[in-house]
Amino acid sequence: MVQTTPGAAEAWRPNQVSSFDPDDLLKTALIIQCATLAGSVEGDAPSVLVPYVSADPDAGFVAEGAKITFGGGTLSQVAISTNKVASIDAVSRELVAQKGAAERIARSMQRAVTSKADMAFLNNASAPTGLFQVAGIATAGALDTNIFAVYDAIAEIEGDGGQATHFLIHPTDWAVLSKMPEATGSNRSLVADVHNAATRTLAGVPVIVHSAVPEGTAMMLDSSEVVAAYGTLDLARSDDVYFESDAVGIRATWRLGWNIVRPARLQKLTVGEETTP
Repeated sequence: MVQTTPGAAEAWRPNQVSSFDPDDLLKTALIIQCATLAGSVEGDAPSVLVPYVSADPDAGFVAEGAKITFGGGTLSQVAISTNKVASIDAVSRELVAQKGAAERIARSMQRAVTSKADMAFLNNASAPTGLFQVAGIATAGALDTNIFAVYDAIAEIEGDGGQATHFLIHPTDWAVLSKMPEATGSNRSLVADVHNAATRTLAGVPVIVHSAVPEGTAMMLDSSEVVAAYGTLDLARSDDVYFESDAVGIRATWRLGWNIVRPARLQKLTVGEETTP
């Protein structure tokens, strides 16, 4: 009789694949926070077609009993290219058998997959293209010369019919804004005080401070214009692949993709080293 990893969580028993809902397990992933789920990915599907209304139909007043004129709305679709983020590691059999080890390993793999997905979501060169690399996204202004450029970015999005939902910024750039003084020579911040951290909102829009954002650049966006498709997060274990090392192979995979419907509803801003009111 042979026993392996006694007491291990069921999800980590030998040669078994467990699938998890990313909306539950990967809540901090940027694609889940800043995009709208528009499709699911099954297996190795390379792309997903997402329909959307590119131009709303016309509407007008109609007399009772009169014929209603056709509105003429325009339907379109956007293709979402997907890729698989994966991580694999070898862990000693003795370590996996320790109490709580499976959960700690799972969290580590989760962080690795999320980190890679976040970097791609913002900076991927192509197929799919990261948000900060998409051609045609306008720059609303420079926060190092005028904090009110945030309002300009919101106005551009709302003027195009959208709604600003998230503001993305690098940690060092958020520090720049947090240290912005009320006036020249003042030690009082416009967005924080000496006792409390700066509330992570600007102009009423939630701020996400993330290291994957390119330093020196920020973005105001409408999450409904960033459509996403992703599948389940799959965690698998094998006791065979590293047999000679008496180790266990652990693998995490997650297929995801995204695209932008209306680039005008994403607005870039620049952030310099010194910001003034």
